[in-house]
Amino acid sequence: MVVLVVVSAILGGWRWWRGRTAASAQQLPYRIVAVRRGPIEVSVQGTGTVRAASRKELRPRVNGRVVRVAVKEGERVSAGQLLLELSSENLQLQLDKARLSLEQARRDLDDLLRKRDSLVVQAPFRGRLASLPVTEGQRVAENSLIATVVDDTRMQLVARFTRAQIDNIEVGHPAEVFLPDYTCTMPGTVTAVNRLGEPAGSGAVLYPVTIEIENPGGLTPGTMAQAQVETPAGKLLAVQTSTLSDPRPVEVRAAAPGRVAQVRVRENDRVEAGQVLAVLASEDLDDQIQSQTLRVEQAQLDVASLEDQVASTRVVAPIDGTVVDLPVAEGDEVTGNTLVAVVASYGQLEVVVPIDELDISSVSVGQQAVLTTEALRGQTFRGRVAAVAEEGRTQGGVGVFDVTVEVSDPGQLRAGMTVEVRIEVASKQDALLVPVEAVQQRGNEYFVWVPGGGGGGEPGTSPAGGRQPATSPAGGRERGATSLPGDRTAMPGGTRAGLPAGARAVPVQVGLVSPTVAEITAGLQEGDQVLVLYAASSGGQGGYGSPWRPTGIPGAFPMAPGRQGGGAGPR
Repeated sequence: MVVLVVVSAILGGWRWWRGRTAASAQQLPYRIVAVRRGPIEVSVQGTGTVRAASRKELRPRVNGRVVRVAVKEGERVSAGQLLLELSSENLQLQLDKARLSLEQARRDLDDLLRKRDSLVVQAPFRGRLASLPVTEGQRVAENSLIATVVDDTRMQLVARFTRAQIDNIEVGHPAEVFLPDYTCTMPGTVTAVNRLGEPAGSGAVLYPVTIEIENPGGLTPGTMAQAQVETPAGKLLAVQTSTLSDPRPVEVRAAAPGRVAQVRVRENDRVEAGQVLAVLASEDLDDQIQSQTLRVEQAQLDVASLEDQVASTRVVAPIDGTVVDLPVAEGDEVTGNTLVAVVASYGQLEVVVPIDELDISSVSVGQQAVLTTEALRGQTFRGRVAAVAEEGRTQGGVGVFDVTVEVSDPGQLRAGMTVEVRIEVASKQDALLVPVEAVQQRGNEYFVWVPGGGGGGEPGTSPAGGRQPATSPAGGRERGATSLPGDRTAMPGGTRAGLPAGARAVPVQVGLVSPTVAEITAGLQEGDQVLVLYAASSGGQGGYGSPWRPTGIPGAFPMAPGRQGGGAGPR
């Protein structure tokens, strides 16, 4: 009986081992896939929340009490429309005072500038320089006499009239002046009338009238003259003979203190109107102008600041949109920079998506994006990358960069919805494709395993597709196969444990890579067969378990452990 039990146990164990071996033989550590052509699309993915592209928070820059609220929350408003108003009586008073101070500062500056201009002393009219009592280097005070100028192109006389006559004479009346020495009469004009009178001989009182005539060039002071004035009452003849004299000289005085830097004329010179007589210099005046200019500028800043503050008491909508928040009411006291209203425009929506630092180099402005949301299943929305952050931030221990995506046609999308965003960073319609698990890497080189007698077209085909001898002249391994340096998967005879006899590694060049397929740009042809290897549960290659994922392939966007938001999507 004991022998029977032992024999039964041995028989059962042999059957179990044989069954397990048979099952294992069906679970090969690879699968064979043909190289094919097709489209590939590489994309970067992330999640964000839809928001208004234009959202303005309004904060007045002054303290005050809300005296008026002109809108309600949820109301649509236009740019420039009044939302609310704060009290501004004290500010307005300060602004009025500041404006007065600015006006006074400007007037003071204008006075100083006029004084600076007057440092260049000019003749007030055409005439003769009667006196010039200054010399170069002399310091003069404000209002000091610089020169006297006489208009010798005109002569004047003082004629005297009786009381009865003077009542009919006015300034501007025409006159006739008879010159006995020249036996001629010249026209003149009354320029002054003295109605107080002057005592004359025999107790009479006469009234002086000043008359001017042109000097043709030969008249001199002291020439005898007899005058009569034409009035509405007729021609009135002066009761005394007069003599010609020069008009009263005009004094030219310094408008500001300074030093006489130049004297450009001499006494008795004839001068023209505007001709420079002397030039003064005043360092003090230059300093005063500079200081006063600064006072004007400061006053302008004070006015501008107060005007800005007064304007900020009227809170207006900066854009066309909707009042989404209005946290104040009439009577509330608010301080500067307090949020009083929020206006958003929902005509343009956007999404800000955090993109992994490994993927951000592939994202650029102008790339297209596809948006989906659980709230609107089955619908997709198009977008465009509008901005890429220059500086990243840390999120969950990973560096991310904010990418702003504008929604082209919002449709039923609403602000606040959570959306998945896939940014299309690269694509190709007719690429040579293999499963991404088929590509392996050693250093900077990439290769695939091909079954014996296949890959590279057929035995004897090089990676580039050209025909080569099946073996080297020395009878070594086939061309197109490789035993990469440090490659533990390359076994003697070009085989690997558990793989078909003759399986070999073929170098390839890789283009775009998605999570499922990789583009081969050199090394394989359409229809070639490659081996897709599986990683053993122990972590080695050649056993069973999950597919092996390549890393470091150009154009690939692998998901590092624990990362979210980056990735690629195939087509």
